[in-house]
Amino acid sequence: EDEFITSLKKDGEITGELNIFAPNTVCVYHLPQLLTDFKACHDKVNFKLRAHYDTKRALSELKSGNIDLMIVLEEEFQHTDFNVNCLRNEEIIMVCNNQHPFSQRDRVSLNELKDQNFILTEPSCGYRNILSRTLLKLGHKLDPNMWFENTEAIKQCVISNMGLSFLPKIATQSDINCGAFSQVKLDQKFDTEIKLQLITHKD
Repeated sequence: EDEFITSLKKDGEITGELNIFAPNTVCVYHLPQLLTDFKACHDKVNFKLRAHYDTKRALSELKSGNIDLMIVLEEEFQHTDFNVNCLRNEEIIMVCNNQHPFSQRDRVSLNELKDQNFILTEPSCGYRNILSRTLLKLGHKLDPNMWFENTEAIKQCVISNMGLSFLPKIATQSDINCGAFSQVKLDQKFDTEIKLQLITHKD
């Protein structure tokens, strides 16, 4: 109904509601400036953000038309029902408390991670899966102390020296720069990259 009314307007002004799915990290670190800039050009558009779905449910909602677009941090995604635009690679790094022995090391091997305590993102998170898969290849099962859907909660646990975490660099760089915690310098890269991707329905 909204689209029909809009189509009858002569001035072609863009109005309506844009339903967006994005995980917590994207909502906090990527979207605010983007939405501010968009709103400055199209002030009659309102946004509804959904961050509480997992990717599988979000894709189902996108397919049914309940959301208009998704912005995700995942391994490169392909599907015949959707248009996928890879915006950029997103570096995922290991972080630890400044008092942790790893914070002073020039190089830490992946094998040395096996006995560490981890505070991680939710099990469905794409970059958590990369860490889990990598450790499994080395014969180690990832068994985190705890997990959160909220990146800020995870960072506070790292600051409190409750364990290591594996997070997007964009979410941790300012904390590292100000000395809140440290990056663990791993001696090898993970075999899969995480990409910031924009997904819409092909129709």
